[in-house]
Amino acid sequence: MRERTAVAYWLLLSISTLMFGILGSSIAAEPQAAADNDRKAAEMIYGLMPRQETGALDFVEQHPEFDGRGVVVAIFDTGVDPGVVGLQTTPDGRPKVIDIVDATGSGDVDMSKVVTPENSQVTGLSGRVLKLDPNWKLSDGKVRVGMKAGYELYPHELVDRVKEHRHKEFNQKQRKLENELHSQIENFSKDESKVDKAELEKRLEALLAAGRSYTDPGPIYDCVVFHDGEHFRAVVDTDEDGDLADEKAMTNYRVAREYAQFDEVSLLNFGVNIYEGGKVLSIVADAHPHGTHVAGIVAGYYPDQPEWNGVAPGAQIVSCKIGDTYIDGMETGQALIRATKTVLENKCDLVNMSFGEPTKAPNEGLIIRYFDELVTKHGVIFCASAGNSGPALSTVGAPGGTSSSLIGIGAHVSPKMMEAQYALRETFSDRPYTWSSRGPTFDGDIGVNLFAPGGAFAPVPQWTLEKSMQMNGTSMASPNCCGNFALVLSSLKAEKISYNQESVRRAFENTAKWIDDASPWAQGAGLIQTPAAYEALKRDAGRNAELYRLEATLSDGNRGVYIRDLHDAEGWASPQEYRVTVKPLFHPDATSQEKVDFRIRLELRSTEDWVQVGPESTLSSEGDMISVFVDPSGLEPGAHYAEVQGIDPDHPERGPLFRLPVTVLRTVPAIQEWDDELKDELEDEDIPHLAGGWMEEHLEDMSPGRIERRFIAVPDGATWVDLRFQMEPHENGGRSRMFMVHALQAIPGLTNRDGEKNNVVILEPEVPKVVSFPVQPGRTMELAFAQYWSSLGDCNLHYELTFHGITPDQREVRLQPGDEAVQVEVSTPLQYEKLAPSAKLTSYRRIVKPTSAKITQLAEDRDGFDEDRRFHLLELSYPIEQKSDGSMTPRFPKTGDLLYDSEYGGHVWAIFENNGRRVATDDIWPGAVALGKGSYTLKLWLRHDDRSKLEELKSATMSLDRSLGSPVSLSVYSTLIDVMQDGAKFRSKWLAPGQKQRLFVSNVSSAPGGTLAGDILLGTITYGEEGTHDGAGQLPGGFPVSVVVSTAHAVSTSSGGDAGKSSVESFDEPLTGDAAKNSREKLNRKLREARLEFLNSLSLASDREVFDRLIEDALKKDENDLTVLVAKLRKLDDEKSRKERLGEVVEAADAVLAQLDETAIAMALVGRSAADDKEAASGRKMAEKKKALLIDTLYRKGRALGYMELPEVLAKHPIKDQKAHDQAFEGAYKALSKWVDPTGSDYFLLHIRREARKQHFGESLKWLNKYSSGAAPNYWYLEKRRKIYEALGWDHLTENAWQLRTSHFPNGKP
Repeated sequence: MRERTAVAYWLLLSISTLMFGILGSSIAAEPQAAADNDRKAAEMIYGLMPRQETGALDFVEQHPEFDGRGVVVAIFDTGVDPGVVGLQTTPDGRPKVIDIVDATGSGDVDMSKVVTPENSQVTGLSGRVLKLDPNWKLSDGKVRVGMKAGYELYPHELVDRVKEHRHKEFNQKQRKLENELHSQIENFSKDESKVDKAELEKRLEALLAAGRSYTDPGPIYDCVVFHDGEHFRAVVDTDEDGDLADEKAMTNYRVAREYAQFDEVSLLNFGVNIYEGGKVLSIVADAHPHGTHVAGIVAGYYPDQPEWNGVAPGAQIVSCKIGDTYIDGMETGQALIRATKTVLENKCDLVNMSFGEPTKAPNEGLIIRYFDELVTKHGVIFCASAGNSGPALSTVGAPGGTSSSLIGIGAHVSPKMMEAQYALRETFSDRPYTWSSRGPTFDGDIGVNLFAPGGAFAPVPQWTLEKSMQMNGTSMASPNCCGNFALVLSSLKAEKISYNQESVRRAFENTAKWIDDASPWAQGAGLIQTPAAYEALKRDAGRNAELYRLEATLSDGNRGVYIRDLHDAEGWASPQEYRVTVKPLFHPDATSQEKVDFRIRLELRSTEDWVQVGPESTLSSEGDMISVFVDPSGLEPGAHYAEVQGIDPDHPERGPLFRLPVTVLRTVPAIQEWDDELKDELEDEDIPHLAGGWMEEHLEDMSPGRIERRFIAVPDGATWVDLRFQMEPHENGGRSRMFMVHALQAIPGLTNRDGEKNNVVILEPEVPKVVSFPVQPGRTMELAFAQYWSSLGDCNLHYELTFHGITPDQREVRLQPGDEAVQVEVSTPLQYEKLAPSAKLTSYRRIVKPTSAKITQLAEDRDGFDEDRRFHLLELSYPIEQKSDGSMTPRFPKTGDLLYDSEYGGHVWAIFENNGRRVATDDIWPGAVALGKGSYTLKLWLRHDDRSKLEELKSATMSLDRSLGSPVSLSVYSTLIDVMQDGAKFRSKWLAPGQKQRLFVSNVSSAPGGTLAGDILLGTITYGEEGTHDGAGQLPGGFPVSVVVSTAHAVSTSSGGDAGKSSVESFDEPLTGDAAKNSREKLNRKLREARLEFLNSLSLASDREVFDRLIEDALKKDENDLTVLVAKLRKLDDEKSRKERLGEVVEAADAVLAQLDETAIAMALVGRSAADDKEAASGRKMAEKKKALLIDTLYRKGRALGYMELPEVLAKHPIKDQKAHDQAFEGAYKALSKWVDPTGSDYFLLHIRREARKQHFGESLKWLNKYSSGAAPNYWYLEKRRKIYEALGWDHLTENAWQLRTSHFPNGKP
């Protein structure tokens, strides 16, 4: 499931200790006792990897050649470690893991850049010089280069461990340097030191600051791809030293089954696949231990320790990584569909998928269609976990528990497992794990098809630093079942017995062992029994309809009868008749003659007498319609199950050929509070009942694994319920107990998770617990009390249930622009409630349109299926502006909250900084993302095999939710007059049952800061007083309230009067007197401005000749034209290309400076003038302008002189006279210092450069740290810091600064 499983991690040491205690105790025993102990020890070992319960162990012992060999199993999971012990070979010497594929794309590296090596060297995207192996064969003489951040590949648990290790290494180097500097300062000698003491102290201060602000961006791996004439090969610089000759040059894993390891610290193994003709490198590393563990259950093989073997040690594995590392190993639609392609390419026989999610529409969606095709067209058997969302009914997840083509597996725990895996001092009979999801699905299907052991010790990746772990969940039950299927397929293939996915499934269902302590919704047909299924398949091979699925569906398309909310006022359900179509499902390529020839006679049976059906049916290719009569009127309150079965009358031993599940949930009696006679009768018979919205019950002798279910018709008008429960004294004593208390309602259009409240609680004797949760009136609520299966000891439980209702006439309060208030009428239909309304807005939503929408056809080798089916990708881009640091949550109403039931298979999005760095990734269930101030781009990706479906979404909007910071309260009044006059606000009032109260919720008076017109303010309104009745007192979570921000309320974001302002700064004197009135003078001024604007628009790269001619012409008229000289300087000093013409920049700056009289400027600024002296004021304004120009020009000159000393500039333009250059730089700096503080935020970079020229690196770092601390990453600041560290010889900080710069700016220099 999305939480993957309920996973319990046990240390291997504890296993060893346990086994030593068992085996060691038999050494001095008598022979018979020793034999008994040996047998018990063996059973304990096998309980760690349960195979006895299903008969798998006996089957392999009796048929060692049927150990899964010849069977290929695809593992849809988080990836499988190809280097783990136990997953290396099969018993007959074949490789165990034959392919590994990252279907998520999280390991993708863009390799589109092609370079030609020189002297077997290339420059990588990281900036490193990469040394190639001269022995590599480059078929075209070229290589492709790319780069990948290591932490994008590492599982998050591994990231934490590697960071800790790297920080420890960093600190060791840091302490060494600190000690050296301390020593230099303490033993300072002016005669011996080249650096003064103050500088040393500043260096120490900078070093300490670097230690405090340490951030680890992780390793940066350069990647190279080339073609050797036969295959594409990839090389990853795992040790980050630039020498690729010592790295493996690997091709696609399936070709050579090669893998490598990043380093001895991480122990993370990886393989590669290369797509799109070398343009995409996929680095395949697992995202979580889950996938390797699952693979080990299916097919682990330990030749020297067979007791640790998986269920089918002879089977081979194909790893399909569907768990995206970017989103913590959760599955994506892209990955799931790509994985089906991998299954076909590797000719897999079986798929195991231990993943799933809740669904709104069972058995529907794009992903389900591809899964269904895999099964029905290609004959693949697909096992999947049913989910870990129990114990309530209807909690199975998609796809395993909700899809007809898949086999949903529930989780079983046996006495042997209780001893071996959990060390329970008491054991019990076989039973389901308490949390295992139960059926039925909302459309009546059974949900869980089979039962299998749901816990195991199995191998895990090396990076976990453990050989094996204990995990439990339906995630473990599904691969156990899948392994058993592999054993049977191995035998059928070897003995050439015909079979298909349907015959194998039916054989396991019809031979399963019924577990008395498990309901049909938990175990389906029962616990799988491999030997019996094998015999059934041999016996029934070739019999009529053996290879066909016979599907039974109701007239409304439902796959079963599910009576859940059918009840009248007294709670008695009425008899109903259902029309059911039973028909065979043919292979998509079935011929017409095959359909003509199909016919089978079926004997119809019902497993319970309250379900009636006719005696028989004869099916042809079009099927038959039968009538099923369900009469639940005589059933006791509780959950009831029956099946309508179709039996082959000639061979009844085959078991049912089809099953139609029938589930009835009978609610407890509901009576009026004043009906004393009926109430006394029910209490005398100890029948739980609901009276006036209140109910209580004593549950006696609760025991481990016991579940008590009550089905309650939620009264009309109820909006929430208070549940009080406590453990009562019992003869077993006063130990605490663990319980799961699970309430669930089935709400149309929502998932089971949307209508549930599931609590895991530790109960102490006579210590009450109170839980409150929302309810939907008029719908049946299941309330399940489950003592946890491993919580030992019996106990008594008492509970009280009280329904409450403060019901508004509108579930959502919506305030539109222009509304003074909205009227809401509330009522209390059930009992006395205290009315105390409170409305608060806590967030706001902004609707954002995409700035671009691009549809591309994806590559055949990864996303193509048939000739006529190729997936397309829609990429939508949305701008995000963060005015300050904060969190935001993006939502996409058209495609969000849907995965398996989505027509698009869900979506994935990522947020990028303007420098290209990915800062967040999520999918259809987004969490809040913390972003710093700045501009970002969100990219949303959707896929479909029908391009027209994507065309429909090109204008899909994004809803961006942000917190308001401080909640905004909405006033509530009792009359509209009070609203208009801002009169008395409504405070509180008790309402009697049936009483109503009119309220008016007012609009906001002004919009909160940061919001714009059209934004939607979001919050909640509660109507009750919190804590009333010793419960919630109000609807938990409240009712939604929204306010649309109006134009009148929004704060203006206009930037003022800059529209039409010239981009060229003018220093011309303003026209005055007659000139200001002269049209020709005004025209000439306008023409001059236009020429300057045109000049400024030119590109020096392509229009240099035109630019020079225009400048020359302008200066011919007036060689001292300051406006032209400034325009020339600023154009030459363009940020993107200034380093190419630094000498010209200095000359242009000198030309500007020659026109600026510093003395005159200073005198104009210090002189005084009369307040009404307009001419003096104008002169002063011009002086201020020239002062700013003087400062700007001096800074530009100093920067250009400093840039001339950069290595890349010196290589092209050596400085001819260093002394003169030094004097020029110092002169510019000192001239600037007369006017401004050079350590100010606008000029400190020049100060840093000056200090660095003097080897004052401590001083340089002081100011660099001051202005970069807490700011958004700046490429040039990071690079300057790196260069200073390099000059100081602080290697560990140089490397860290380089990694920070490279990780923050993956696209290189901005």
